[in-house]
Amino acid sequence: MKMTDVRAASCVVLPAGRLLYKPSDELRYVVVHRGRAGEFWLVEDGWTAESIAAGPFRPEDILRAFRLANTLVPEGCELGPWQTGIGLFKPAKLPSHPGDWSRVEAAWLAPSVSRYSDSDIRKPINEICCAPPQDPPRVEWKAADTPETHEPPDLVYELCQESRLKEVGTLRRPWNAHPPGSPLLAESKELNGIFVVIDLPPA
Repeated sequence: MKMTDVRAASCVVLPAGRLLYKPSDELRYVVVHRGRAGEFWLVEDGWTAESIAAGPFRPEDILRAFRLANTLVPEGCELGPWQTGIGLFKPAKLPSHPGDWSRVEAAWLAPSVSRYSDSDIRKPINEICCAPPQDPPRVEWKAADTPETHEPPDLVYELCQESRLKEVGTLRRPWNAHPPGSPLLAESKELNGIFVVIDLPPA
């Protein structure tokens, strides 16, 4: 399912960097679309005109946004209270009648690419009162001749034109709301400098 974004200037920007978060036991928010190119939104499952929503998101961002919305994040401090990850985005309502929107399964979404630097490992962007430990990604590195080293998504090049991401691996455990198995490309295996994590849709 490939759609062209025609409203990039008005689309929601994803939070950059590492977040303090906890997994949620439920998928409370779903992706919806109303047939217009680029018109992806997040909204509460079973939505009505009054449901909490966020959007629009670009096709290459919506999978990452979906995973963030369905986590739990603190409202300023890990001591609480905690809220659903939809709070990372500006609250909104769907911009037309609820019946205009159709649910889009996560398996149909395009991959998302998140760019990081080594400084992101040291400090989450949404923690202001405590000092959480460093949380480096745990990576299973691949040999240089694996297919992933030859065909990274075009979006990786757009985000990291100045970088040489020669090391390729996959996450061994969840990191920053990226699921285990997500491809990771880096300048070095020590994660010094730039690295990217690619969210893939569920099989």
